[in-house]
Amino acid sequence: MEKLLIKKDIRRSLYSKVKELTPHSDIYFSDHLILVSGNCLHYAREFEKNVDVDPVLCEIAGLVHDIGYTEKYEEIEGDHIIRGVSLLENLLPKFGITGYYLEKIKDCVYTHDGNLNRSNCLIKGQPPLENIIVNDIDSICLFEWPIKSLIEFSNRLRPGRPIKEIITGIIEHTHKTFDYIYYEYFKELAKTKYEKFVRELEKSK
Repeated sequence: MEKLLIKKDIRRSLYSKVKELTPHSDIYFSDHLILVSGNCLHYAREFEKNVDVDPVLCEIAGLVHDIGYTEKYEEIEGDHIIRGVSLLENLLPKFGITGYYLEKIKDCVYTHDGNLNRSNCLIKGQPPLENIIVNDIDSICLFEWPIKSLIEFSNRLRPGRPIKEIITGIIEHTHKTFDYIYYEYFKELAKTKYEKFVRELEKSK
C-alpha cells in the first residue's frame, strides 16, 4: 500500500477544522494536538529510514487522536476514544482520506491511551508502528504539562479535596501513563521527563 499523501492546502484545511472542533480549555486544547501530530511526523520520518512506517498517517492520527473530547468532564476516559472514532468516519472523507487510510487512522485513535493490544491491525500479535508512535508520543506529552494547570483542573472536577489528595491522584495517573508507553525507545526518551515531573508533583504537596 502506498503511503498517505496530502496536499498542503488540504492539510491546512484539516488542521483548521480540527482546531475548530477541539474543546478549548486548560486541558483539552488544540495546541496539544499540534504538538502530538508534529512529533508523530518527526519520529515516524526518523524511523522510516530503517523500517516501514507511514509518517503522514502518523501525523494525521496524532492530530485527531483527542477529537472526541467535549468541554464536559467524563468519568469514563475511554468515551472520548469511541466518540472520536465515530466522528472520523464522516470527517476525514471530506478531506480525501478514505478506505485503508481512514481505517488505519481510526485504529490509531482507537488504541491510544494504552489500548494498543486491541488494535484491529495486529501483526503477529504486535500493534502497528503507527499506532505505537501515536500512543507513545501522546503519553510523553503529559510529562510536559504545567503542574499548576493540572492541579486546578483536577480540583474543579472534584472540588473540596485537600491538595495532597489531588496531587496523589495526579501522580498515580502519571505512573499509569508512563506504563502506557510501549516502545523501549520512547520509554528511554521519556524517563527523565517522567521522573522530574513526579518529583515536581511531590514538592507541590
